[in-house]
This record gives sequence, C-alpha cells and structure tokens, in this order.
Amino acid sequence: MERYEYRELEKGDIRLFLLHQGRPDQPLRGRIIHTTLKNPTFIPARKDTRASLEYDTSYEAISYHWGSDAATPYHVTVDDEQAVLPVTAALYGVLKQLILPDRDRLLWADAICIDQVDSNSREKEDQIRLMPDIYRIAQRVLVYLGPEADNSDLGIALLEKLADYSEYLDENLNTAGHGGYELALERGMVLPPPTDPSWEALRALWRRPWFRRVWVIQEFVYAAEIVVLCGSREIDWKKLYLAAKVYSDSRRIIFAGFGAGVAGAGRLEAFRLANEGAIALHTIANLRVRARGYMSPAYIILSLTDDKARPAAELERRGMRGDRIPIRRDLDAINESSIDSRPDILDLAHSTANFLATKPVDRLYALRALFEGGDDEDFTAIYPEESSDEETLKAALKRFTAALLKRGRGPEVLSSAGLRPASSRVPASVPFWVPDWISETDLRDRRIGFCKLTNSFRNKARAKGEEVDEEFAIYHAALDTPFEYRIDDDDADVLVLKGVPVDIVHTLLPGRLLMNPTIYENVVREMVPTYPTGESHEEVVWRTMIANRTHEGQRPPPEFFAEYRALRHRTNSQLGFALLGIAVLLLVSVPIIVPIIRLLSMKWYVLIVGGLVGMRQLSLYFGIGSLAIILSVQILHTVVILTAVGLAGWFALRSGHDLLLSFYGFLASRAMLGWTPADSGPPESARYLRSFAFTANHYHMCVTARGYVGLVPLSTQRGDEVVILHGCDAPFVVRRRGKLCFLVGDAYIHGIMNGEALEGLGSEVGEIRLR
Repeated sequence: MERYEYRELEKGDIRLFLLHQGRPDQPLRGRIIHTTLKNPTFIPARKDTRASLEYDTSYEAISYHWGSDAATPYHVTVDDEQAVLPVTAALYGVLKQLILPDRDRLLWADAICIDQVDSNSREKEDQIRLMPDIYRIAQRVLVYLGPEADNSDLGIALLEKLADYSEYLDENLNTAGHGGYELALERGMVLPPPTDPSWEALRALWRRPWFRRVWVIQEFVYAAEIVVLCGSREIDWKKLYLAAKVYSDSRRIIFAGFGAGVAGAGRLEAFRLANEGAIALHTIANLRVRARGYMSPAYIILSLTDDKARPAAELERRGMRGDRIPIRRDLDAINESSIDSRPDILDLAHSTANFLATKPVDRLYALRALFEGGDDEDFTAIYPEESSDEETLKAALKRFTAALLKRGRGPEVLSSAGLRPASSRVPASVPFWVPDWISETDLRDRRIGFCKLTNSFRNKARAKGEEVDEEFAIYHAALDTPFEYRIDDDDADVLVLKGVPVDIVHTLLPGRLLMNPTIYENVVREMVPTYPTGESHEEVVWRTMIANRTHEGQRPPPEFFAEYRALRHRTNSQLGFALLGIAVLLLVSVPIIVPIIRLLSMKWYVLIVGGLVGMRQLSLYFGIGSLAIILSVQILHTVVILTAVGLAGWFALRSGHDLLLSFYGFLASRAMLGWTPADSGPPESARYLRSFAFTANHYHMCVTARGYVGLVPLSTQRGDEVVILHGCDAPFVVRRRGKLCFLVGDAYIHGIMNGEALEGLGSEVGEIRLR
C-alpha cells in the first residue's frame, strides 16, 4: 500500500487517530479524523448526579518520549485511505500498549496527527499554538513512561512508599530536617536495606527519558486528567510528585542504596541522571499546581484537616513544621493567586534548563504556552528547515532575546548570558549577550544570576501593583541609573550599553569555592593586607562565599558568622586528618614501591612510556616527567627519597597554594551537584551551608587589581575587566577585544555591590559595546 497523504487542515482543526480494536500481537489499524477543537460543556450537579463535562468529541491525548531514533520502520494501516502511515518504534510500542480488545480508541499523538514532513512548517507552527488546548480539552492525557523494565514494579512500590511518608521526609518543609525521618520510622515506615534492588529500580525509573522531555511540560500542565502508565502499571501522578519532592530534597533518600558510596564514573552518572529526572518531574508538577490556581505548589503535601493524627499536625505540634498553607478552593483565593499562575519567562527558562529536546529551538518554543505573553508575535516560532541551519537558529535566539529586552528585562537577560562552554548547542556566530536558551544544563551547572536574583523581587512587586521596597534588593551596584540599550547601526550583533569599567581580575582562586575556607583566608590575607572596606579578612571571606545573601535571597543575619566558623573548624579537622593519612601512606608505601620500580631497567620504562605516548594514552610532558621520577627512584637511596618527598610537601604547604588549589580544583571537577556541600557539613552550620549551595561549584573566588575579593564565572580569565552597567544591580565581567567586549557573566565583588564603585572610584561613564 502507498504512504498516507495528509489532507490540509482548516483553521482551528486538528487530526485524531481512531485506533481500531484488536490485540497487541495483531497489525495496527485505524482511521484519521479531522475535527474542530471545542471546549467541553459544563453539566452542573443535580440531585442524583455529580457535575461533569460533556465533550463533543471525546479523545485521549498521548504524552510519550519520541526516542533518539527518528527512523520509521513500523507502520499502521489507515483503513479508509487504504494506505500506510510510517511510525517510529517508540510510538508503535505505545499504540501496542494502548490497543483495546473490545472497542476502538480515539487518540491524539503528535507524530501521527501533525504532518511531520510539511516542508514550510506552517502546519507545525499552527498546531504547536494549539497544543495547550489539545491537551487541555482532551478527556484525559495518557502519560506513557515506557515498557516494564529494570524491575520497574519494585521501583514503583518504593516510590509509593516514599509518597505515603512524604510529609515526614520532606526536609524543606520540616524545620528539624532529619527529625522528620526519625518520626517516619516511629510511625511505621520501613525502607529496603541498602543492597535491596528496589533502590536501583527507583533510580532507573527516574532516569526514564520522559521526565526530561521538554514538550511534556505543557502536556502535563494543561491536562484535565492524567493517567501515568509504566507498561500496563498505572501510577497516581500525585504520588509521583510527592516521591519526586522527597527524592530530590532528602539526602538520606537520594544516597540510599549506594552502600559504600557513590564511586566510579558509571555510578556517578546513574546517580546524576536519576536526580535530574526526579527534579524535572517535581518542576512540571509544580507548574501544573500553579496553573490550576492553588496558592502553594506544595498543596498536596499539606494537611487539609485539623486531625491531630495527621502527619502535618504532628510535625507542627512538635515544632518541626513551619507555616501551614492549606489548599485554597474559593474564588477570591484563585483570583489572588492568578498573578503567579503562569510563571515568569526567565524563571521558567531557568527551572527547565535540564529538559531535553531533539531540535534545539524546541527548548524555546515548547515553553511558549506556559508563560504570560507567549502568544505575542515577538515569540513566534522560527523553525529552520534543518536543525543545523545556523542562520535561522541564530535569528530565533536573537528574536527571543530582543523581545525580552523590549519588555524591560535587560539586566536579567544579561545575567543569564555570557561565554558559553564547548558543549553549547548555540552557533558560534551568536553574540555572547544572547543567553543560551537551547542547551541542556544540569542542576549542578546552573548559576543563580546576581542581577536576576534582585530583579525577581521587583518584578513580583510590580506585577501585583505594589510599591517596590528596595530593602529587598540586596544588590544595587548601579544605583538608580536607568538601563538603556541600542543595537549598533552597523553591526546587528553588537549591543551598546552605558557603563563604567571599575576593576580588573588579577588572581583567580580555582576550586569552585570547594577549598578549605582557611586557605581562602590565608590567600586573601597574603594578597590584600588591608581590605578596602576595612573589614577583617575572615568577614570578607565568609560573606563572599555566599555572595552575602541567604538561600532565601535576603541579607545574612549576624549568626551566620558563627556558622561559618563551625564549618571552618570542621574542614580544618578534615584537612588535617587527610594530610596525616597521606603522610602515613607515603612512609609505608615508598619502601615497598622503590624496590618494585628497581626490578626493571630504565630502558624498559622508556619503551613502556614511549609506547603509551605514541598511543596518546599519555601526554609527552607527563611521560617525560614520569621517566624523570623513575630515574630518580632508581638512582637515589630510599631515605633520600623519603626526605625529598617530605620537603616537597612541606614546601608546597608553606610557600604556596598552587598545589592545594589544583587539588581542590580537581575535586570540584568531580563534584556531582551544586548543593552537595550543603548536606555534608556540621549541623550547626546548616543555614550557612544552604546559602553556600547556591554559589559552590558555580563560581571562582578572585582578587582584583584594586584589592577586592569576589565571585566570578568559571570562564573568567586573569585580565578580564569588571564593569558596572547602568541599570544592572550586579557588576559584570567582560573580556575586551579592541573596541568590543565579550560578555563573560555577572559577578559578586564584595564592597562595590551597593553603588560604592560609582560613588568612590570616579570613573567616567562610557559606552560598553558587547559582542
């Protein structure tokens, strides 16, 4: 039979696929139907019936993962046309799972109901605009996570158990942290032992691709009713949500089942992907809750009654639960929350940065239906004929950015932009003032954006028509200067701003803030004997490490100083034990290793190292260094070697920090998640560490030419300039190239975050030309 030819859709119409009844082992047959989208009719409750919705055309919409293989080796027969429709293996598997033995099933699936080979993309653009309504008007949405695999039944059972005890286990809700875990055990919670396969089954479940597919966000958010399927097993989406929140917020749960620890690249990756999947589900469930008009994203978790046996009431009675915000079901409450019902575009882009898309531009357009103004012409989709069409992709990114600049979001846009890593999907020709809207960024790699942080307070106040309280704007580096911009007349890739160069990055301290705080203090004290603000080196370091803010975006209270000291004491003890262990290891191992090395003659080592260098398993410099060490070991006496090693270690610790900086830099490169430090310190430092989690692993500490200490993006280099851009609450790091500047990213420079640079340094205002 011939391939099915799509008929053109009328405006406002969609296609549906009527899947004929049958068995999974039989060929798939069906019919394509054109219909007009219509809202269902509300039927009020009567004496003997409940309120309901009546549909003109009742259909189910499928939400599934397309898979990485776009090939279409399978087909379904379209009976009325006597034609076949090629489908991917992923969709074929979904339809096999959904086919019913006794009746037809009316479905909407994007790969069948949208012409995927439409050359001008006009139909695709029209259908993308309709997709929120397609999922909203569907009688229900069928979320298909994939077939039963990897002991998924065990994973689902454990997931449901975590959901049942979520009120105890959610450490963000319980002010006593792990105390809720102990209370859950008292109330009968029994979790599998570390070696039980249920833990790996749960992580395998969270690693399923559906959770991080960017298109599922709107499919999940706007569904009237959701049915989640894993194979034939049905899962309550609310339990998925509760379990995801527990899994991503509770350190005890996320590390459970790893036994001796997370070691090895494979286990690290499994750990990371599971965590990203749980966070992704939590993100889209929160968006669903907000879109449906509730006051709190955590409404499912909070108790709705005063029953003293309920977990929330018990936690509150024991002082382990903060404010209780019950579900709000009255009209006034829904109207009151309507401002927040659709998320801010930049908040949405940031919180969904770890979602995946096959086509880069889908990272942009899959979010349009979710934020206010997404239907504006400025955000109209531009689809390249090929996903690699660089110029079209560049135009789409610049158009999206220009729309935000026009809406007064310039400082936040720049706060989200900067130099991009080699893994970025953004074409190299795109200027650095355009944020990377299209690459996937894991939680561990996200930066908070200092300008974005402060502007969020202002935007929420303005949205509610309230006067902006600048007390909450913890940074105010540009004072009251207005943000003014223009696109250069001669070069559309150049953004021209008003600004002031105020400093130069002199020294970078690697380690991504994960070094021992004492080392930072010593380096700063050595380089800057007297700090420009008159503060002690200790105070400068503890405030800089958290960008002088709490995890809630407020100024840190005085007690943070004591928490920092407790953290420093703990890390000093850990470092001391580590150095002692290394010393003992050297003393024990050198007398054993030296005789072994001397078993072979030098020529054999030359051949071995030369072969490894030739096969590119070793660099030339590392090979030469290795041969030099081996030669020294063969010639020198063991006592001399021990003495030399000891002196080298003492000299490195005494006269410089480069060795330790490199060591901590290596540890930072192996860090799994940005929040890891917040869960590994002393309990008395909990609040400080929670704030530190927003900067750790995301910034380098630096010392500037004027003697200021700050936090700068990881791509910063020595010699980069620090500038204050008018209208921006935080400084920016730029890299000057002639008359142009490349935007590196925004920064925290301790001592100039509240306008001191503009008031005291006397620099003249000029134009900053960003490329």
